[in-house]
Amino acid sequence: MPAVHTIQALRRRCNTAARGAFTLIDVLVSIGVMGLLIAIMLPSLTSVRETARRVACGSNMRQVGLGVHLYADANREKLPPTVRSETERYQLRGDKSSLINTAAEAMTMRFASEKDGIKNSDGWDGLGYLYAGGHLSAPGVFYCPSHSGNFRASEVLTDWQQDDVQLVGNYNLRVDYGTVPGQHVRLGRLDSRIALVTDGFSENGVLNHAEGANVLRVDGSVKWFMDRNGNLGSLLNQAAFSMPGSEHSSGPSGPTHIDPGSIWEDIDRNAGRAKSRRDR
Repeated sequence: MPAVHTIQALRRRCNTAARGAFTLIDVLVSIGVMGLLIAIMLPSLTSVRETARRVACGSNMRQVGLGVHLYADANREKLPPTVRSETERYQLRGDKSSLINTAAEAMTMRFASEKDGIKNSDGWDGLGYLYAGGHLSAPGVFYCPSHSGNFRASEVLTDWQQDDVQLVGNYNLRVDYGTVPGQHVRLGRLDSRIALVTDGFSENGVLNHAEGANVLRVDGSVKWFMDRNGNLGSLLNQAAFSMPGSEHSSGPSGPTHIDPGSIWEDIDRNAGRAKSRRDR
């Protein structure tokens, strides 16, 4: 092949390669477009992740509801006892007022010391009886995957393998049903539509979910109630710090004067209205 043809062929190849290469401007523009797309999609991805966590939380709560029913079946329809119940119902060891006034106590399932619990309870309390009695064997179901405050599952699950360590979950067990003082609450006598367990929060006041709450009803169903204005969250906040028969409770913003007997009724009513708005 003549030399001149060879040179021309090389030039054509070089020109073709030059036309197919990326310039610095092309690279910068591509990076900018990808950054813009990520910025647009990020809120949607965050929302999808929270929705998935919310569904997982509801699944946990359904298992808790099953555990409550199993406990009731094995204990003559009684609900798990707690130090927050009226003292006439259970034999307590000493004065529990210091425990009742702490936020974490609202979701405490086992106290660090046996003497802090109900007599002959080995320190277990509230929803903790579901685990102690073998009705729920997986500690992880007591923790909401969306919870971002203290007592997250990743921080406390190892504590379940130890004795004499306080165990705190992320859900609130209802303790007031307007019954006569000294009377045990029977699960079968409760209205199937009222709330039994709700999303809870730790002592730093962080709710499990920002825009609503999962609520477990007596019939075992779990309802999600949208609460963008924070009204239901405020009620849950008060409920977690309340004790039946007490007009004075301590909340994350300081002492509050509330009517504990009506708080859960307010939750039931607000939950019903929230469901009605959602179904429209």
